[in-house]
This record gives sequence, C-alpha cells and structure tokens, in this order.
Amino acid sequence: MAIVLLLLSLGAAAAAVALWRAANNQEQPTSEREPKLEPQPEPQSEAQQEREVEPEAVPAPEPEPEPTAESAPEPEPEPEAEPEPAPAPAAEPEHHARLMLPGTLKRERRHWAEAKNFEFLKSDEYLEDEWFRGAASNGASPRDIVVGNVFGHEMLLMDLGGVNVMAMRTGSATEEVIDFRRRDAIEQESSEDLFEAFSHDDFIALATDTAVAQRMRDIRVNVALERMPHDVTGIWMESEWVLAQTTKNALSPVWEEMLAPLALLADAARTLPPRPSTAQELRVEEGDPTRPAPPAGPVELSGLPTIRTTTDHFEHPPVQRPEEPIELPTRAIDDSRGDFDDDDVAAYDIGADDVDAIGDQPADEEPPRTNDVRITRQQGTDASIFEDHTD
Repeated sequence: MAIVLLLLSLGAAAAAVALWRAANNQEQPTSEREPKLEPQPEPQSEAQQEREVEPEAVPAPEPEPEPTAESAPEPEPEPEAEPEPAPAPAAEPEHHARLMLPGTLKRERRHWAEAKNFEFLKSDEYLEDEWFRGAASNGASPRDIVVGNVFGHEMLLMDLGGVNVMAMRTGSATEEVIDFRRRDAIEQESSEDLFEAFSHDDFIALATDTAVAQRMRDIRVNVALERMPHDVTGIWMESEWVLAQTTKNALSPVWEEMLAPLALLADAARTLPPRPSTAQELRVEEGDPTRPAPPAGPVELSGLPTIRTTTDHFEHPPVQRPEEPIELPTRAIDDSRGDFDDDDVAAYDIGADDVDAIGDQPADEEPPRTNDVRITRQQGTDASIFEDHTD
C-alpha cells in the first residue's frame, strides 16, 4: 500500500512540474525560446530502487513553485466606464429666423411671381387701410407685393413691417375676427376682444364670438390647420381676407405649401355672418371702367317709330251654321266631284305621261345583287291605308 501511495505522489509531482514548464513556455515569445537540454538521470540499479522504496514514511510532496513576476499572468484590464452622453443642446425652434442677406426675400418674391405668371408691385395704396390685426396691427404699409389668382381666390404675398404675409380674398366681408395661433410660436400680443374658441393640432383659435367660430369649424378648417407648414406662425380672418404670417426664413417652397390650406380656410370663411349691408361701401372707382352716364333729362327715343295697326274696337263677325250639314267625301263610295274637260281627262290617262311605273326596273340599270340588305314586305294581308275607319 505504501508503494502505491509513493508512486501516486511521484506522479503528482511530475505533473505539477510539467504544468509549470508549460506555463513558462507560453509566457515567453516564440523568438526568445531556446531549447534547453536537461541532463537525463542515470539509470539506477534494481538495488538502489529497492532501497528507495523500503522506507514506509511517505515523503511530503514538493511544494509547487510560486509563479514569479515574469511567469505570473497579467491581470485583465478592467473595462473603462463609458462616458455619459453629454446633454443634447436645446433644439432650436423651426421658426427661428436664420441670418439672411438684405433683399433676399424681395428677390425671391420677384422670381416666384415670374415663375407663376403673377404680378409684382412695390406697393399698393389701396391696401394700406385694409387690415388691422396680426402683423398689420403696427400700421405698416405692405411692400413687395405679389398679386395672383389661386384656386379661384385673389392671392397676395407681401411684406408687412418686416413680416412675410400671404393673404387670400374670401369674397364675403364679415365683422367677425378669428385668430389662429401656433402653440410653440413666439408669443403674440392678444386683443381684449378675442376669446379662446377651440384648439386643433398645434393651433389655438381665438375669436370675437366663440359660438360663431365653433359653427364655422368643419373638415376644411381641420385639414387646413393640419397641412399648414410649420413656418406659419399665425393665421387670422378679417373682413373679406384670410391672412397667414410666416417666419423670415420661409421661401418659395413654403409659399407653395401654403396655397391649398389657405384656400380651404378662405372657402370656410364664407360661412361667417356677412357684414350688414348698411355698413358696406360701394367703391365705384375700384370697379371696371364703364361708359359715361347720359345727361339728366327726358329720354328721347331713337330709331324708327313704332307703327300701331290695332284698332280701338274690334267686332267679331257673326257665326251662322248651315241648316243642313255638309256631306264630306268618303272612301266607301266611288264618286267623282268637280267638272273635268275632255282635254284634262286625256292628260290623266294611264301611261300617257313619261313617269315609269312603280316597281319596273329600267333596262340600263344593273339588276340588284342577291346579297344586298333588303326589307321584305309581308304580302299575306291587305294594305290598311285604304280602309275606312269612319264607321
């Protein structure tokens, strides 16, 4: 039993040495490894082997060599903590005006007017007192005006006190005012006569009469507010106009997107209560030119005089019926009426004229082809045109 334990301990020691050598070989680079020849032990005789086996005391196993600094495995580097992402800068609102060169909007309006075949005006004195709300509340006169017709409405694109404004005429003037303001837009001064009526999408509707604004709201208003570009910061309805103001960086692509929604609002604005007729002013000077009015005085008739052929009094002739009724001719009796001369009778003899008989075919005419389309007359019954239906 002792021999078995001794052999097991020797085997364990040899295995530990082999593992230690293998670890040293892995730590050294391939180029630095040099084969070392270890002296092999001399073969021992059987007597010496028996002497080594005789003691019963089991020698303590050799302590495993402690790994040196060179052979010790390097500790794995700890993963570096990922730096926390820096807080994202506050998103700049889309309506924030970027730096633009002076005159850029004016040139853009002129080019857009040429591309759409619209008219471009530097100013218009008739529009100075047209609006009093929104961007027009500061009393600025419109400048750099584009005039055109879109979706059946007169359209204006202009500069009102440095604010880009697009307006469409509704065709029906009203005393009510409805103001749509975007929630995230720059704060705008509110009038004391405007009250919140409803809200939809990003807009809040303020009106002078909330009930009127709520009745005016329909699918056209909802679709127009949803499709309005985000560069539009405010919309208001005033008199016979619907106006929308944009940011300073809104150019022609934004103007194109504004046309259809603004036209829907212009159609919906016609449902607002009309302005009383007593307050409406007829501006004849703004209408189309007409012919000059005739001078005051009696009107003289021109042209041929009218000929009157009617008499003052008309008497109907007396109606007198005969005592005996008149006998009318009938087909039931063969009768000849009237006086005929002998010459007249000879002229009406059968065959005396040059008219061909019905149904006869001229000799110089080709016979009809059998495959032609012809209408077949039914000969089974007599003709009904000779019957007398008076009875």
